[in-house]
Amino acid sequence: MLLVLSATPSLRNSFPKYTQLRSNSTQEQRFHENLVVREWVPMDVDMEFRGFVANGALNALSQYNHLAFFPRLAELSGSIVARVREFFATEVRHRLCDHFGSYVIDFGFSVDMEQIFVIELNPFLETTDGAMFSWNNERELLEHGPFEFRFREKVAHGAAALMQSDWRDLLADDGSQESE
Repeated sequence: MLLVLSATPSLRNSFPKYTQLRSNSTQEQRFHENLVVREWVPMDVDMEFRGFVANGALNALSQYNHLAFFPRLAELSGSIVARVREFFATEVRHRLCDHFGSYVIDFGFSVDMEQIFVIELNPFLETTDGAMFSWNNERELLEHGPFEFRFREKVAHGAAALMQSDWRDLLADDGSQESE
């Protein structure tokens, strides 16, 4: 079952994304916000990805949680890229091409890796997090390719300092906090 509702003003103001989309409302391509309620699908945090689509082409893909190192991404990277690109080409592009030319799209794999889902769409603007890409330094790549997939290949130096303090404390109690 899928329920799509137009967002009311009070609901819009309760979501940070609304503020971002509203601030970009002068853009030629406008995003109209909706609230979509669907069945919960469990996903592992390392199997979420951010894609950058410009003029209908998926030009870049990044791990979504770009501050974290996930060991299995290196092993699965070829399969991830092939499957996301095929899913985009066969299931996504034609459904969005009449509405949006350029956008940022988040994908996720089900825990069993059998299914890929679109998690959300965001405006193709600097106000949308670039994950492992830089809007300022890599706009040409994001807009024109060639396609590139990025994932963290090792723990980032100083990664623990980038975490919220409650997560750092939890990891420290577990004994697995990065030593810096």
